Amino acid sequence: MRHKALIILTLAPFLTQAALHDKFGVPDFEQRNRHELCRHRPMVLDDSLHIYDCLHISSLLEYDLAGQSIAGWAKLDLVPDEDPMQRIDLRLGAIVSIDSVSAGAYAVDSVSRHGQDSLQIYVSPAIAVGDTVELTVYYHGHPPSIDPWGGMFFAAANGWQPEICYTLGDGLNLAEPPANHAWLPCFNDPNDKVTSEFWMRVPSDRVAVGPGVRLATIDNGDSTQTWHYRLDQPVSTYLLFVSVSDYLIMTQREAVPSLRTLCIHRAGIRRKSTSFQCRND
Repeated sequence: MRHKALIILTLAPFLTQAALHDKFGVPDFEQRNRHELCRHRPMVLDDSLHIYDCLHISSLLEYDLAGQSIAGWAKLDLVPDEDPMQRIDLRLGAIVSIDSVSAGAYAVDSVSRHGQDSLQIYVSPAIAVGDTVELTVYYHGHPPSIDPWGGMFFAAANGWQPEICYTLGDGLNLAEPPANHAWLPCFNDPNDKVTSEFWMRVPSDRVAVGPGVRLATIDNGDSTQTWHYRLDQPVSTYLLFVSVSDYLIMTQREAVPSLRTLCIHRAGIRRKSTSFQCRND
C-alpha cells in the first residue's frame, strides 16, 4: 500500500497540469497569442502551431529605393483545417506599419500586435473548417534585415554597384530560420506550401525580379512600371523573394525554355550577377 500511495502522489501534479492546458500549452484553453507563449522557449517551433492552411499569397508593393521603404498590400488565401477560427495569427516585422486589414465577407473586429513580430486579426463570424477567407493586409514601412541571411536589404549606389533592394528568406541565425515575415505577412511554417503572384511597382529605369514566370511589364505612365510574376508550384514561404535594381536582362537563346539572366549594369560597366535567374516560358 505504501508503494501504491507513492505512485499516486507522484503522478498527481502531472495529471493536474495536463487538465489545465490545451494542446498548445494554453492555460484553461484561453485564446492567447501562441507566439507569446512559445517563441522564446528553446527548441519549440511556434510557426508549426497554426490551425489553418495558407494556399496562396499575392502581393502588390511599391519600392522606394531612395527612401528604402515599401508600401502596398498582401493577400493570403487561408483555410482553417482544425477548428472554426475567429483569430488569425500571422507574423510581420514589428517596425512595419499596418494601414488596414480586410477579410472579404468576414468583418475584421480588431487587430493587435502582441508578441515579437506577431500579428493577430480577429474576425466574425467564425470561419468554418474548410471555408476560404481572403485576408488582405495593407502596410508600409522600412522592413528590417533580421540577420545577415534573412530579411529585406537596401543598399545605396556604390561605385559600379547600383542601388538595390533584395530579400533573403533563410535567416540562419533565427530559431526557427524562415525570415520573410520581415516584409511579407505570413506564417513561417516550412511545411505549409503556397503558390504566389507578385506585382512590383518600381521606377521605369529599374528591373524587378520575383518568383516564378514573368507575365507582364506594365508602363504606368508616371515614370514607374509594374513587373508581374506568378509561381504556380507550391513552395515554402521562405523561398519567396523580391529584388529591384539596375539589371540588364540577357537571354540565353540556346536554352529550351529560354533562360533570362540578370546582370548588374551601370555607367557602361557590366558585371554578371549569378544571384538571380528568371525562367521565361
